[in-house]
Amino acid sequence: MIFAVVDLGSFAISGMLAKKDEMGQIIPLTYATVPSQKAILRGKISNVEEFRTCIKKVLDELNGFLKPQNLHIRQVYIGLNSQGIQSHSEEETVLLEEQTPISQEMIDKAWDKLNSFSYEGRDMIYRNRPIFYIPERMTNPLGEICKDSFQIKYTLVSAKSDTIHYIRKIIEDDLRLKIASFFPNPLAEFKANMNIRHNEAINCFVNMGGGTTSISTYRGEDLERLYIYPFGGINISKDILLAFKMSSLQEAEELKLQHAQAMNETNSNRHKTIPISEDKEISLSEFDKTVSARLREIIKNIRHILDKLHNTTEQQNRAITISGATTGLTSFEAFARGFFAGQLEVKPKLSLANFSQAFLEDARSKHFDNSKFATLVGLILLAKEDCVETRAGLSELFTSDETTESQTNSPIPKKKLVTEEPIDDEFEEDEDDTDFSEDTSSKSTSKFKQPSIFKKVINTFTTVSEDDDIDEDFD
Repeated sequence: MIFAVVDLGSFAISGMLAKKDEMGQIIPLTYATVPSQKAILRGKISNVEEFRTCIKKVLDELNGFLKPQNLHIRQVYIGLNSQGIQSHSEEETVLLEEQTPISQEMIDKAWDKLNSFSYEGRDMIYRNRPIFYIPERMTNPLGEICKDSFQIKYTLVSAKSDTIHYIRKIIEDDLRLKIASFFPNPLAEFKANMNIRHNEAINCFVNMGGGTTSISTYRGEDLERLYIYPFGGINISKDILLAFKMSSLQEAEELKLQHAQAMNETNSNRHKTIPISEDKEISLSEFDKTVSARLREIIKNIRHILDKLHNTTEQQNRAITISGATTGLTSFEAFARGFFAGQLEVKPKLSLANFSQAFLEDARSKHFDNSKFATLVGLILLAKEDCVETRAGLSELFTSDETTESQTNSPIPKKKLVTEEPIDDEFEEDEDDTDFSEDTSSKSTSKFKQPSIFKKVINTFTTVSEDDDIDEDFD
């Protein structure tokens, strides 16, 4: 099977094709990204035509990879990360007349209840499995004995209905593709980055993105809460732009990546000056104050949100992971440790544990530890259904006509047979015509050879990496 995923970000819209090996580990095939050009602002589609153009460019690039194998995308998984998504928590207490074991019928009723929740003006994009408390948390409750009652907790994630409407209109109505499922990006990023300690662990995952910071909490792998905080790395860059009167936000962003550090230190090295234009210099210590002030505000708000969710004992036992391009700033980990109790891990790079070993053995795959791939990798991990199909060709059209003739016993009308034309790519096509095969687990009858696909995968990603001009902090 080949999985197709698209990440709808405020600064870039990205897509990936990938397979999974027999262990469920990822083999990336190709990747595409385009700036969103303000098509999405604060979780809303602000420019429908620009959004359509961006989506089409990404899908055309992915289809360009599949075209030599006579394949094309028929459905996609969509990742959402914006202020427009939110989590909902619901609880139910079930009273029993006598000591009773949990039956499959009770579990089925809980799933029915989960699917019945709705909220005005919102569409559900994710439902976590019902969690039973008898009286302690149970992930596998079937057969457990209850004395007089038990509780069920439900967690759901929704998005604004108008946002989902526009996405469906463009992808399903205009581009004629099926949306296999929506997923909240914080969940995908958690899947891509986390190593679960045990089912009862309190895991908190924070992703400091470009325009927003997502905060999600889990019991083991089960989502409990999700928040989107409307500040991220771009706000630090904007502060630099205003404080030092720089000519563009891009210049401020580049200066941040080159010189910024999280802690406002007073050592001798930070008294040096750095040029910001032909006739202007600033001291690193003043630069640090600007960066540290905004970063301190963001970290304090993250702590405030997390501390509201957990009591003092839970705060000491929880595991917090912070990821995203902003965490790559010098001294960020030492800075963050001053704010959080309990176990803290900073992950400026993406874990490679979810990639196929065969893929990782090639040295050119090493750039995949970049955190900008986290969402796409997580979406691939969540995907379950094959997303591509064979394009209709001449032989299939002849077969179809012959079948129709035999069924109707009527002559075939004279008409010109036209093969299905691929969508015109706006990107330069890959000239490499190397063949590839489906995973053997998909029972494909393809005659393509597996070793050649790996070669093509690496070549494709190397090209994308060199041409990609999206700044890491904006992914």
